[in-house]
Amino acid sequence: MKGTERGDCSVVALARGMELPYDVAHAMCKKHGRKDKSGFSLHKVFGFQYYGSRKEKAKQLKGRRVSIHKNKRGTLATFMKKHPTGTYIICVYQHYCTLVDGKMYNHNSMNDRVKYYFRISKKKTPPVETGGENLKLDILLRDRPTNIDIFSPSHNIACGLPSQ
Repeated sequence: MKGTERGDCSVVALARGMELPYDVAHAMCKKHGRKDKSGFSLHKVFGFQYYGSRKEKAKQLKGRRVSIHKNKRGTLATFMKKHPTGTYIICVYQHYCTLVDGKMYNHNSMNDRVKYYFRISKKKTPPVETGGENLKLDILLRDRPTNIDIFSPSHNIACGLPSQ
């Protein structure tokens, strides 16, 4: 995923980390004060007041749990070794990049120092009790989606709206 304007690394990181279309991530950042073609701090979108310097409770956003963490030391390369799985939006000096299951996106140098990062995890759905009669049905019901993304083109088509 590549951005369409200068200074949009925060938008690209948000879109990649939250699995959102670029336009939706762009609108979310703009809603929280981002000006076009300029950098932006994602802590505002996620609802955090600080840059990982204080302990803050995890937040919920678009069906995902987001927590902020200060990185005590280390580079992107070190961070990747310590976090081989999961989704992270990482802040290095005046830049955001995303790590998804060991693959780094939108980074400049693996020697950049990590300042802080957001850990993004999917909201777990509670198990559904069906009496154990059908294991496949149990698995299908347990892994069902818990919310509908109203910004998805398929939702717009289902509602008779024009797709974007």
